Amino acid sequence: MAELADSVRDVVARSADLGSLSQEELRALRERGLRLENIVSYARRVVQTNLDQATLDASDVEDRIRRLAIPTPPPALARRQVEVNLSDEDIALADRELAAIAGPLLAPEDEAERQAWVERQRVAEATLSELRRSLHEALDALTDAIVERVARGEFALRVSVDEVQLPPRPPTEGTAASEQTSAPRPQE
Repeated sequence: MAELADSVRDVVARSADLGSLSQEELRALRERGLRLENIVSYARRVVQTNLDQATLDASDVEDRIRRLAIPTPPPALARRQVEVNLSDEDIALADRELAAIAGPLLAPEDEAERQAWVERQRVAEATLSELRRSLHEALDALTDAIVERVARGEFALRVSVDEVQLPPRPPTEGTAASEQTSAPRPQE
């Protein structure tokens, strides 16, 4: 698990000394951390799925399917979809790391080998969870540093005037709302 863990440790170590980083370095480090967090989260979900499948008792399958079935129409929260955009390179990195720490994706048939495989998956999940936790702490520190510098006026915000949408001006006394002028809105 060298490449991914080393990259995460580098982001975490560099986030410990944010005062020496420029605006661009802070933003680049945060972007790198976000990319790594997506890779770690993806790998962790793969391991969690492996564990769920390996530890699911055959008698529990129907009950689990029934509990996971989404009614029509789905409740509001069930419609929320999380998209993770990973490049082919990111997926390949996650797959290499998974092979190194979790071993094969499929559990062996032999019960003794299966138990050893499940334990390896648990260790991999714990390792990935710790990497993810440390990344979250680093990302929080990076975000806080960026926000603080913006608030102090040290960083320029990169926002186009065309992206800013102003609310309509409230009517003034003696003027109807339809007579008010408001800033033009960008075309969508």
